[in-house]
Amino acid sequence: MPTILVVDDDPGIRGLLDQTLRRKAYSVVFAADGDSGFDLFRRMSPDAVVLDLNMPGMDGMMLLEKVRELNERVPVIILTGPPMRELEHEASLLGATAFLRKASSIHELGNVLKEALEKPAFRSAA
Repeated sequence: MPTILVVDDDPGIRGLLDQTLRRKAYSVVFAADGDSGFDLFRRMSPDAVVLDLNMPGMDGMMLLEKVRELNERVPVIILTGPPMRELEHEASLLGATAFLRKASSIHELGNVLKEALEKPAFRSAA
């Protein structure tokens, strides 16, 4: 069962993702900020990361950079609120796998995770 690290400061989003991802047979761990998210990432080496860009302390961009320093292949899916084209472009350059709006269907997140985890580059890194 793949483990997904979700890093988001909104408890409502974390709860929704918990229910949805567990129903899709993922093991899910949560962090409410970038610092604790990075600590969990280092300790657990999750199979994928879902993160928010706007968080207090270490924001999603800084977390993405740190994750990429440790692992260039792990899928990192950015879950954002309103469109932020410049940040999305910068995150793409840092290796973000996908961008989803928080208003998007949660099923879309499940589909993106499934696709990212099935890519050959991911399987060869395991």
